[in-house]
Amino acid sequence: MTDLEPSDRSRIRREIEDAGIEVAGLHWLLANTPFRLNSPDRVERQAAGNYLVELVDFCADVGGDTMVFGSPAQRDPTDGFDPEEAWAWTVECMRSVGERADDRGVVFCIEPLGTSFVTWIDDAIRLVGEVDRPGFAMMVDCKAMVQDDRWSVSDQILHAHGSFHHVHVNDPNRLGPGMGELDFDPILNTLAKLDYQRWVSVEAFDFQMGREKVARTSFENMKRLTTT
Repeated sequence: MTDLEPSDRSRIRREIEDAGIEVAGLHWLLANTPFRLNSPDRVERQAAGNYLVELVDFCADVGGDTMVFGSPAQRDPTDGFDPEEAWAWTVECMRSVGERADDRGVVFCIEPLGTSFVTWIDDAIRLVGEVDRPGFAMMVDCKAMVQDDRWSVSDQILHAHGSFHHVHVNDPNRLGPGMGELDFDPILNTLAKLDYQRWVSVEAFDFQMGREKVARTSFENMKRLTTT
């Protein structure tokens, strides 16, 4: 994406808008790349940080306003890098990313995933506070929050209120909302009570029944739950 010229980006945005589609933003930012945000090698760390800043520009150029930073394999500290050093570097890096995001009208969101780094929403809230930039926030992911058995998904959303900017609705079975055992009614009710007005995104992983079928079923389930 960083190789695309301004004219290419303008064309992409124009084609998207002409099709009547709105870009939410970017996700899986470092997946399938050689970058490692928390490598012991500072040059490697800085290269990853620089790439994230460049992605902010791409997101804004094609009309997106939200970026979700999951990518645990590329984000978590590699062997030999102290977790405390990794945290300090991540704060430093996210400040730079957050500043560029704010300049471009984008919000860059850290995603707690139950992995070894920025594990739970508590960690993400702490990171948002330490970065302290208006262009940097967190997001909440239902599939990941289910893993934290200390409290319900709805309670976690309430706890993170004021810090999160984006929501993933997905079932632990890797399908969309209403396609598994997770009850999305209290989750969506909680978002409504908080007057959440931003993106609610379906993040599915199992497409054996077909991507369009998963998307349409998820949409119909969401519509049913929000109108009853």
